[in-house]
Amino acid sequence: MRECYAIIGQTIYEINTKKEEKILERLGIFFKVSRIFIIIFVLSILGLILYFTYPLKIQNVLKHTDNIERIHVIYISNGNSTEYLLAKDQGINFDEVIQILGAITYTRKFNTFRGGFGDVIIMTVVYREKDGISNNYSVDIRELGIIISHEKEYRMNGDSKEIINKLVGWITSQ
Repeated sequence: MRECYAIIGQTIYEINTKKEEKILERLGIFFKVSRIFIIIFVLSILGLILYFTYPLKIQNVLKHTDNIERIHVIYISNGNSTEYLLAKDQGINFDEVIQILGAITYTRKFNTFRGGFGDVIIMTVVYREKDGISNNYSVDIRELGIIISHEKEYRMNGDSKEIINKLVGWITSQ
């Protein structure tokens, strides 16, 4: 009888040991998978932080800066608006505009802008694509330090009032 209890006790022990091994194996897999998810989550958060804080050049904000044909500008200051049409065939060098805007860097921003105060420059940039087709896009430059281009919002990393003043000075001198 004792032998029978010993055999039963031994088999129960073996069964429990095997169950514990399976449980530990499943827990090991669970912890490996959860570690992978945590690593992916942390890398995603770091990627988003880098995406929204990495400084951009003006060429990344304004696309097609090399084939600009003309720019229609509306300058709004103190409730008064003034319109200008600047064209390449008038002898205007648009590299100067890019140079003025390129004096500072820009960072991406969530599209949360709902309006504001201060001077505004609204530009419609007409450019020629490589295949010869003429196309355009709009750019809003705000004294608040916000630039909206291609339906994306960017923050100016620098003195936005100075950039607006230089840009207005260049526009009015043409």
